[in-house]
Amino acid sequence: MALHVIESNRVSVLLAALDERLGAFDLFETRTVLVPGRHFFSVVKNALAGARGACFQVEIQTFDAWLSRRLRTHRPGVWPADTDSLVAACFQELAFSDLTGQPAFADLRAYLLQGTGELQTDVVWQVAVQLGDLFRRYHLERPQLTTAWSEGRTLTESPVERWQSQLFTRIFEAARGVGEFGFPVDELMAHTRPAELAPALHVLVPHPWPLRDRTLLHWMSAETEVHLYLFSPCREFFEQVRRVHRASGEEGEGLTGNHPLLDAWGGPLAEPVAFCHELSGYQTHTLYEDPGEATNLARVKGSILDNREGVTLTVPDDSLRVWSFPSRREECVAIRDDLMARLKADPRLRLCDFAVVVPEAGAGPSALDELISVFSEDPALPLHRVRWRSDSESRILETVGQLLELPPGEGRAAAVLELVCSPAVAAWTPEEEQLIRRWIGVTGVIRGWRDADLLRQDPALKTHSWEHALWRLSLGAVTAPGGALQLEVPGAGPLGVRPLDFSAEQWPLLARLLTIVHGLRQFCEACATRRTVAGWMEFLGTELVDLLTPRTERDEKLMGHCLEVLSAHARLPMWRLRDPHLAYHEVLPIVTAGIESLRTGHSPWGERNVWVGPIADLQLLPFAHVYFAGLEDGIVAREIPASPLDARSAEGMPGREPTPRETELGRFLTALCHAEDSVTFSWCDRDAATGDPVARATVIRELIEALDPGGQGLVQAPTSPMVLRSSRVAAAAERLAKAGLDPAALPDPAPEALRAFLKMPPPLEPQEPRGRIRRLYWKEFSRFVEFPLQVTASTWFHAGSPEPGELSEYEPDTLGSRERNAWLDRVVARELAAGTDPDEPGLDARLARDADDFLETAAAQAWGPAGVFSLAKRGPLADDLCDTVRCTLTAVASVLPDRAEWKDFWRACPGMDPSLEPAASPPVRLAAAGAAISGRLPWYHRSRGLLLVLDYVKKGDTPVARVCDAWVALQLYRVIAPEAAQDTARILLVRPFARKAQQQLAWEWPMPDPAQALVYLEQLAGAIPDPENLAFFTADLAMEWLSGAFMDFDSWYGKRAPSLLHAWENSDFDTFRLEPIWNLGPLIDASRARALAQRLFLDPQAPVAWQFQNRIRPVVTGVFPDAQPAGDGQEGSDGEA
Repeated sequence: MALHVIESNRVSVLLAALDERLGAFDLFETRTVLVPGRHFFSVVKNALAGARGACFQVEIQTFDAWLSRRLRTHRPGVWPADTDSLVAACFQELAFSDLTGQPAFADLRAYLLQGTGELQTDVVWQVAVQLGDLFRRYHLERPQLTTAWSEGRTLTESPVERWQSQLFTRIFEAARGVGEFGFPVDELMAHTRPAELAPALHVLVPHPWPLRDRTLLHWMSAETEVHLYLFSPCREFFEQVRRVHRASGEEGEGLTGNHPLLDAWGGPLAEPVAFCHELSGYQTHTLYEDPGEATNLARVKGSILDNREGVTLTVPDDSLRVWSFPSRREECVAIRDDLMARLKADPRLRLCDFAVVVPEAGAGPSALDELISVFSEDPALPLHRVRWRSDSESRILETVGQLLELPPGEGRAAAVLELVCSPAVAAWTPEEEQLIRRWIGVTGVIRGWRDADLLRQDPALKTHSWEHALWRLSLGAVTAPGGALQLEVPGAGPLGVRPLDFSAEQWPLLARLLTIVHGLRQFCEACATRRTVAGWMEFLGTELVDLLTPRTERDEKLMGHCLEVLSAHARLPMWRLRDPHLAYHEVLPIVTAGIESLRTGHSPWGERNVWVGPIADLQLLPFAHVYFAGLEDGIVAREIPASPLDARSAEGMPGREPTPRETELGRFLTALCHAEDSVTFSWCDRDAATGDPVARATVIRELIEALDPGGQGLVQAPTSPMVLRSSRVAAAAERLAKAGLDPAALPDPAPEALRAFLKMPPPLEPQEPRGRIRRLYWKEFSRFVEFPLQVTASTWFHAGSPEPGELSEYEPDTLGSRERNAWLDRVVARELAAGTDPDEPGLDARLARDADDFLETAAAQAWGPAGVFSLAKRGPLADDLCDTVRCTLTAVASVLPDRAEWKDFWRACPGMDPSLEPAASPPVRLAAAGAAISGRLPWYHRSRGLLLVLDYVKKGDTPVARVCDAWVALQLYRVIAPEAAQDTARILLVRPFARKAQQQLAWEWPMPDPAQALVYLEQLAGAIPDPENLAFFTADLAMEWLSGAFMDFDSWYGKRAPSLLHAWENSDFDTFRLEPIWNLGPLIDASRARALAQRLFLDPQAPVAWQFQNRIRPVVTGVFPDAQPAGDGQEGSDGEA
């Protein structure tokens, strides 16, 4: 028996060799083929079926799946030490044993305590998840490390390795009480013979290739025929160069004459090649194909194949290109256009011959979102997404998550209502859902399931529970119109019962609602009992089946996966290691981790449509044309530091694995050498959020340095002379071209209307050097004031219950809000200047024409996703315009009856581009803060002192937010126009899309002094850019930190980071350009942050919160006559603290 190595630079050649070495198929003998991943299943099957006409008696598996099956067959009593088992064991040993009390665990224990007196189980679970994954990776990539630990040794003096070795040994010693436990490879090599596992084995070598897999295959080759099919881009011994440099301590430097791309990217590919060469005695079967010299890509592949340095590119061609774009959309449109052009030019090409590689971005939108939007435009190009969100096809996982988050909460009305209205809980018609929302609004429930839950709380909260809410709802159904009932609520006093507009046929609906809420309440109460992990999984599985009903086939499949996650935990023997009895909040992270993993689905390649996925899934899949998009994102753009828990990074640790960036670059080399006809690298050279220049990613920089130092052959512009924004614009431009118009020959400057229609990108202007003057958008000030204090405002004033029956509007396809709002502003300004009577007969027809014109422009400019610009949208959009204009004109007429005065409304536009905004003026400069304010302010009537604020938000906003806007705008107008002499300023807030009672709000404020306004703005400008700015922190979190309950800031920040992240993700800070909240921890100066928090909330002299409350108090009480000032901490009517 022997080890046979077949190496080639083409996967098609390797598959042909596989077909040859498999021999004739036998009905009674199964061949085993191991592949790098599930996406290779169809590739191998199709290759074998294409060569033989059929593919049968061939087991195609991944290496891990094959090991698991062999372990179950030959060692049935052994439980494998997989990631789930190791995580469960780590969690129990850290949380429920005395192990962390040992001196070696002092630092870890301090972290797990989080500044409190007991271990925080949620933090313990997070650490256990990382450790379980690390222990498995140690065994895969550094088996000598786990072997030394098993023998009682450590390889370094690192404290991290010392305590991890003790934990690792403790786990395997304790596991003996549960049963046999071990890593599959160790168990098979210790208790079986190679011939027992398989008579012959065929392996497509993956990249990277773990040392554990290589060791097992070497062991098996002693008694089994092992065939390795190795992809190698170079037929020379380039791996020896790497090994010589490691031995000499000159890692990372290439020898003279070595191809620069092999030096830069070839490290991860060299080690498997060296392994195969050494074990086979360099007796490998080589099947290399010469790519020729026809194109630049072929010349580059040929130079890599022969390891030749100094290959120069000829004239630029379309086989190897580097593109850069000012925006992601232009990048995706260029890829689509190039793909379409290639399909049109070569009829032999199919969609499955193209691959678009998109990196997996971290937080925020990735290039994948824009790519999907662009490729869905007419004519749509179908995509085959390797990874996709299950949420896009079913809401069942979202509902399961909401249900699991319900018990640790307080039964808040908003959370319960969303769960009750979920289709998986009950199938309501739209009319029934509207009735339910109205009924729950009538009950006035805020939080709490039973009265007993509220007795521990402050009676001044005046809140009541679902128990009384359901009583009020039932009594309201039988109360005669005009009647009145009173309920006595402990701690809240009497609560009235409003009679419902109720009919006899609605009793079944009411009964279903009561039954569902009672079921949710009983579920939450049952979660108060402590259970074992197996008990929890059985309980939660039963509750999911009882409370949720799948409505579609996809729902049923995902629901089955959820139940399988629970049953898998229940079956895991390692949970019996300590057999802990956990509270619900302790078991919740264990359950949600498994449910979250179901949100991402994986779809193997099926040779259909355009392949889209990350480069890790590309591997050796055969494609003719490959596009690497969004290269400003992903691992290749920034190195990921090693985890502080990773013992392999300890000083003196022998051995080394490729870093994530090196692995990624090795995959780029594989893809470059394996693409058949062309490879295109593209990236966005402007930050999508700030517009700042973005440096080239590592892969772009090293590619140009290696192949084209001058950038004359690689760096190219897209084929078309301009980047068109949509297929509609492309069609219009094509018609213009047929009529004889050459866009490149337009005069400079071209007519603005024509340039806007063609969306010709303006030339990039050099960025101003960053100096003392910072540009700030004026709404950054109002949002800075709004976020920490909007919550406080709602707690100080009880503004009344929401109007019964009000439903949120959900618009899956909407126009861009910026373009829509700007258009509404232009029409309102035109009608105000004309002094239009809101009851004018011809107004509706004129506004309908405006809506038609806007939709035509929006369609041409692609201001929204596909499907928005249909005839069905014209009616609602025209209605929105009519509502806005009539509501505004009526509101202005109520305060300015003389319509002749309307033309005096003025709108300041400091810092705006004069070519885009005729009323532009210089920015408002704040010298003391080193800042300049710009933006388009609300309308202002100087002679009357009237500030007109329009709010176009349809949902998710409050009048308090616009009050913040009004206050900041008034300060700016006092600085811009200090000559105004009025003692008071009148504020008119028009909200056309709000409920009727709040569409027009008006109040008065004392006119601020210009000097005071300037000082106030300078103070705010000085606080906004600070990374320790507590404007991101809600009032209750800031108060919690200041209370002194935590020992230090770090412990509090680590405990509350998930809450802060949630607040940051769900805020409307679209203009703030700060880092994500979880990255701010190291940047925060705790003493300065505490001082800022005290100034905002607790300063006895002049706290910002108190100042703003004094200003907003008369506004709220004036708008809502029934508003009652409340004590500290009272909730608003919306149930938000």
